[in-house]
Amino acid sequence: MVRRKNKRPIFWSPSRYEIANLCSAKYHFKYILNLDYLLTPEMALGIFIHRRKQKLFRGKPGELELAYKSAESFANQSTGMWKLFVARTNKIQGKEIQWRSEKQKWIMVNDVKELCINTYNKCASEEPPLYVELPIRFKLDGLHFDVRIDEIRKNYTIRDFKTGLSLPEELQLKHFPQFTFYALALCCKAHKDEEFARICGIDDNERRTFGGNPVYISDKINLEYYNVKRDLILPTTHRSNQDYFELKHSLKTLEEMIDNLDTYLFPYWGRHCKYCQYKVPCDEKTSSGEFYGMNFSPQLTLFP
Repeated sequence: MVRRKNKRPIFWSPSRYEIANLCSAKYHFKYILNLDYLLTPEMALGIFIHRRKQKLFRGKPGELELAYKSAESFANQSTGMWKLFVARTNKIQGKEIQWRSEKQKWIMVNDVKELCINTYNKCASEEPPLYVELPIRFKLDGLHFDVRIDEIRKNYTIRDFKTGLSLPEELQLKHFPQFTFYALALCCKAHKDEEFARICGIDDNERRTFGGNPVYISDKINLEYYNVKRDLILPTTHRSNQDYFELKHSLKTLEEMIDNLDTYLFPYWGRHCKYCQYKVPCDEKTSSGEFYGMNFSPQLTLFP
């Protein structure tokens, strides 16, 4: 029987929510068993670029400035670090990377350079953000959250950086749970942190209405999806209290599922399996019948 031990609070992040919503088996491997896994090259690249972006600015929140004089200097240092700390070690953040070929890690040096140049040029063409890579942990309505926002800018703007090529459709962008997490986190942080609210340009009267008093998510918040590879910002989208209520319902349902994983534990097969870090142990458990109780003694009764 698989149950959550000690009922420790689950700190929900966008990625944790996505995994729980996508496949209970993957959630089991990652968060219950804490099974080591291999990173795909694309995941490694995304992690690396986000870490480098943290070093792009210096200074205090609200007073940030570029820490490099040119896009070339930022890109050159980044490519050097990729070669030294990623390509040669085959790891990032202590996780092994599963390259599709030995050449791939060196070919991706060009991707690192391009993404860093685009990131620098985009940031240099605008006012600096107020916050970069800001972690926010909070509790609301019995749910725990752990959110990291790529950028918070003036005028209630949150910008999310994506390093892949694919672009979401308009309907996806409108309902991305990730953006609901971000908007909710900003409002809850502003409600509890006067200094944060001041830097973000949120006055005291408005701040007090956040945190569900009665506002969970302000419709003033602008949410931007920035594709670094294409150097493209998709049209701004917004969230409202309704989006929070939908997220809350989903999270409560998922926590119930996690509390009773013995009932819900099985892989949800699909195209996502191709890129799953746990496809080998998942296939082994499926083939052995462990997920589906195939090893148990059958109970057969015939009636006249």
